[in-house]
Amino acid sequence: MAQIAGLNHFQIKGNGSPKDQFNCPIYKNGRQQIQVDIVIDAYGESGEIIPLTPTQLKTVRLIDYDSGSIVDGQLTRSDTKNVFDFYGGTLPLDAGSVNQNMSVLTFYISVPSSVNFAQKQVAAEITLEGATYRTNDHSAPPGGAFNNGGFNSSIIVNPLSTYSFWAADFQIAKLGPIGSGYPPGGTGQSRDLYQWEITFRDRAFRILSSDIPDVHLTNIFSQFVRSGTNKDTKHWAVPVREVGSIVYLGAGLEGSSARDVYIYPYVKHGAAYAIHEEATELAGNHYISKRIMYIDHNGCGHFVYLRPNNNGTTFEIVDSARLIGDGSHDDAQRVGDLYPTVVPVISAAITAGITAAIKSVLSSVRRR
Repeated sequence: MAQIAGLNHFQIKGNGSPKDQFNCPIYKNGRQQIQVDIVIDAYGESGEIIPLTPTQLKTVRLIDYDSGSIVDGQLTRSDTKNVFDFYGGTLPLDAGSVNQNMSVLTFYISVPSSVNFAQKQVAAEITLEGATYRTNDHSAPPGGAFNNGGFNSSIIVNPLSTYSFWAADFQIAKLGPIGSGYPPGGTGQSRDLYQWEITFRDRAFRILSSDIPDVHLTNIFSQFVRSGTNKDTKHWAVPVREVGSIVYLGAGLEGSSARDVYIYPYVKHGAAYAIHEEATELAGNHYISKRIMYIDHNGCGHFVYLRPNNNGTTFEIVDSARLIGDGSHDDAQRVGDLYPTVVPVISAAITAGITAAIKSVLSSVRRR
């Protein structure tokens, strides 16, 4: 294999732009990414082009443009593009800045919430055949071409504070009944399942993920058992997946059974889904809300509660876990989290009143 004698070109690009010091805003949530392209033109002793191997390209490190210190530890690096969008307007067309002789390494960086720098000018470094090359030579003209004995190319990583939405920023709508099927080995009759769609009110924002575990089987989080001949209800919050995907619903709070079913609820990109079932002869009341972090297209997470209502036949998106006022016999149980603050205050007031009355009576007796 030919030995590398030097580099004709060494460049770092941010979000596809050949522009030097290209500004790359990014929300510091550890999920949104910046695309980084490292472009290298290496040559041998006779001037022949030498393509770099994947192993050689993987040795590229990110450095601080001014100090030369390694900054990889301050950023999270991945070889894979995730589902979240690049920051709006930062992925222009790359018009001819790479030719066929150049070796290119593409990876993605994200910024965790723990970073404390306002901006950072980032360059690149690679060691080949014992020689180290860097793109932070201030004396060379910007752009990545070899000049004045070095290379000058960098990007600007610009961390942005995250934002949060409230329940009022979401909407949930009932889409109606949804068909289901039983996986191999499953048994049972047709199921009365109903599909609900969750979106942001602002259509510029899309739900692309959540903290609901994306596993094979999604179990119920809530179950309401009614008295008499009325139907009971079950509730699922399913993981966010691509349009047309399948999801398996576990019939119980945990584990698998012959009553598990599968459905295809994903009909809109940028939406999340919940399911409720109306059934009979369920055992064990477990009527609760579910706290969920829905994650938008910028990778920013928003915590809300998915709350069953009207005896479990509807859902709403709320900011509190308290389940109050849906007209079910279960209300007294579900306002229990109020008691630790309300009851002691009432009890203290009653106690104080009784004590004052006793003291007044005793004082009157003494005067007599």
